Amino acid sequence: MAGPASAIQLPGAIFIETFDPLLSGGSVQLYYSSGNATGESVGVVPGVGVGGTAGLQLQVSSTGGFGGAGSVAAQYLNQAVSGNTSLNPSDYTLSFDAKGTSGLLLYFQIQTWDGQNTSGNYDGTITETAGTGLLSASFQNYSLNLGAFTGSLSGLGVAGGTYAISFEFVVTDPPPYSESAVVDNLQLTIVPEPRTSALLGLGALVAAIFLRSLGADCPPSKEC
Repeated sequence: MAGPASAIQLPGAIFIETFDPLLSGGSVQLYYSSGNATGESVGVVPGVGVGGTAGLQLQVSSTGGFGGAGSVAAQYLNQAVSGNTSLNPSDYTLSFDAKGTSGLLLYFQIQTWDGQNTSGNYDGTITETAGTGLLSASFQNYSLNLGAFTGSLSGLGVAGGTYAISFEFVVTDPPPYSESAVVDNLQLTIVPEPRTSALLGLGALVAAIFLRSLGADCPPSKEC
């Protein structure tokens, strides 16, 4: 998705949510359930995350298999996002660790507001419907560039606003069945633009040439 031109930006994490504990501006809630879901829950649970730490757990029971399956969506809110200045979604990566008893993790959605707790101006929504596919029984790391999302989101550059990140977990095993998934180490990162990387590389080259020139007249047997 194309976006407006952005300023040169150094890489860095906008936020890292380990759920152990939640960041001061972070919260988790049930966003919705759908299909043939007969029971669902989302919440931060101790001991289910990477290395036995806390993680965000999604659980859903269903009377229907894939195609008519039940699903549950969790929504993570961060009300203190800052440090990002680019308005180009391609400058951002959403990464996390995830595992599941089975099932699919898909339909990611990001919304922003320029005030805390979804207040102020609503800046739009972007979505990515393909998700990550079938989850593994052990934690796998996933990384999604926001430039692949569709929709319109003009508030990526807000500082001190609210980000709402939602993702859906869908049952795939034969019914009736209860499945669970865990998400941990949710991270939004701004990545260096090509021109930023080029400038950094050029700076390193200039520094190397300068240091070499200082030592050009130095005898091998003497420290300069």
